[in-house]
Amino acid sequence: MKRIFLIISYTLLLLVFLTGASFSQDTVSLPIPAPIPEIQGAASIINDLMVSGLYKYSEENNQKVVFTFTGDILMHTSLVNSFGKNGSYDFSPMFTDISDELDSTDFLVTNIESTVNPKRQISGYPAFNCPVDIFATLKNHKVNALIQAHNHILDTGLDGVISTVSLTEKNGIKNIGAGTPGSIKYAIFEKHGVKAGILGYTYSTNVGNLYGDYINYIDRLKIKKDMDTLKNKEACNYLIVYLHIGTEYVRTVEPEQQDIVDYITGLGADAVICSHPHVAKKSEILNKNNKQVFIDYSMGNLISDQVYNYTDIGSIVKLGLLRSEKGVLLDSAETIPVYRLKYSSSGRMVFKAVPVKSIDKYSTVISKDKMSYIKKTAGEIQLSYNR
Repeated sequence: MKRIFLIISYTLLLLVFLTGASFSQDTVSLPIPAPIPEIQGAASIINDLMVSGLYKYSEENNQKVVFTFTGDILMHTSLVNSFGKNGSYDFSPMFTDISDELDSTDFLVTNIESTVNPKRQISGYPAFNCPVDIFATLKNHKVNALIQAHNHILDTGLDGVISTVSLTEKNGIKNIGAGTPGSIKYAIFEKHGVKAGILGYTYSTNVGNLYGDYINYIDRLKIKKDMDTLKNKEACNYLIVYLHIGTEYVRTVEPEQQDIVDYITGLGADAVICSHPHVAKKSEILNKNNKQVFIDYSMGNLISDQVYNYTDIGSIVKLGLLRSEKGVLLDSAETIPVYRLKYSSSGRMVFKAVPVKSIDKYSTVISKDKMSYIKKTAGEIQLSYNR
């Protein structure tokens, strides 16, 4: 009864506050106002309206919702120290060149392969523990969620998991893939009629598959259950699944990864985004279940101080979603190659994440051979799609 009342109330709100409505028999065709879908549960209410025939989306007047994902942020000791001064750290310079990519979005999701545990010393590989100062930079770029399902989440023990997810939450950022027992380990973002749910899972941690009530591990039954929860209980109309998976430094798609990706898309996922190998793999758009499904098999590193081949070129993924009468459509998708720039200036190492499309401005600190390698590799991983 309460839901019927909400549906009727929402319909009246649309009729009262909107102009330019046109009526045809029993169907109302209306443009979508920006403020209305921000009402809690608006997307699921609109779903009911569409099913009942009382409401029809006007795709031309709808607004695209953009989700942005980045590759791994690896806080190696050398990188952390380059941003330190007098016991504090300012990491903002490493993202200066990609600010436009990070900020031109509705929702931003990233992954720091580290714990943030003030009880332990700051450390890099192999047991990462990042300074709490990183949150100032994340908040400056309005990061909405952190993927916590990765192999380094137990690097400072269980108290590191608890500290990391607690500090993340206190800084107004959602956790995906890890949390305290019984807590929600997925994130939901809602805007302009799009209600997207994001799930995250890791193949393991560096100390094994411990504390399964704290950390989401890749498990088919669990993934299916979680996807069912987002679709049925939470009424999400777009599902994104993040997987921390793959053999490090392997650029090809391995059979095991393809198998689990196929399984997840077969369950109805709208996008699968992967990371962990520290090198970027291909991304593609498949026609599955009568819709366009986006797959990125590895975003690679966003920034790090790794020295192996191809670890210095990663990507940023942008998905543009549009609500239509048929549901949520993948209106655009882009895999944007990013180069990890590293050079010495005034006796100090400089680390920057730089879009490859802007790399020429650093030609004075990048050799011709390196520049050719950057552009060639970028050409192998970039993707641009518009419906």
